[in-house]
Amino acid sequence: MQIFSKISTKVKSFFKAFLSFFVQIFSKIPRLTTRQIAVNAVIAALYFVLSYFLQPFTFGIVQLRVAEFMTILPLFSWTNIIGLTIGCLITNLFSPFGVADVIIGTAATLIAGCLTYRFRKNQFVGAAFPVLINALLLPLMWLILGFDAAFFINVLSIFISQAVIVYGIGIPVYYIIRRTNLQFN
Repeated sequence: MQIFSKISTKVKSFFKAFLSFFVQIFSKIPRLTTRQIAVNAVIAALYFVLSYFLQPFTFGIVQLRVAEFMTILPLFSWTNIIGLTIGCLITNLFSPFGVADVIIGTAATLIAGCLTYRFRKNQFVGAAFPVLINALLLPLMWLILGFDAAFFINVLSIFISQAVIVYGIGIPVYYIIRRTNLQFN
C-alpha cells in the first residue's frame, strides 16, 4: 500500500504542476479580437473538413490524420490553440472510440498546442510535441479501452504517421506562411 501512496503523491504533484502551467497561460489571456475569432473559426472548420472527408485515414490504430499539419499554427500565436482544439473536438465527436477520444484526443491536442506555443522559438522543437503527445496518449487510450494490446507498436505507428504529417506537411506550410506574411495571430 505504501507504494500506491508514493505513486499517488507523485501523480498529485504532477497534476498540480500541470494545472499551474495552464493557469499561468490562461490567466494572461486578453479578450480575443473579432479577427482572432474568425481565424480560429476557419482553423476549426478546416481541421474538421480535412478530417471528416479523409475519415478512412483519420481514425483507427493506423491513422494518417492530414489535419494534424495544422498543429504548427501555435508557433504563430497562442490564440491558434483554440481553433485547433475546437476542430479536434468536433472531429472526435465522429470517432469510433467514442467519448474517450473526445476527451483524451482533444486534451492531447490542447496539451500539444500549449507546448508547441511554449517552445515556439524553435519550430522543429515546437512541432515535436504534437508528434510525441499523440504517439503516447492515443495508444494508451486504445489500450485502456481494450481495443488493441500492441501498445509499443501503436506508439511507433502513431509516432511515424504524426511525424510524416507534422514535419512533411506542417513545417513546409509554416515556412510558406512566414514567407507570404499571412497573419495567424
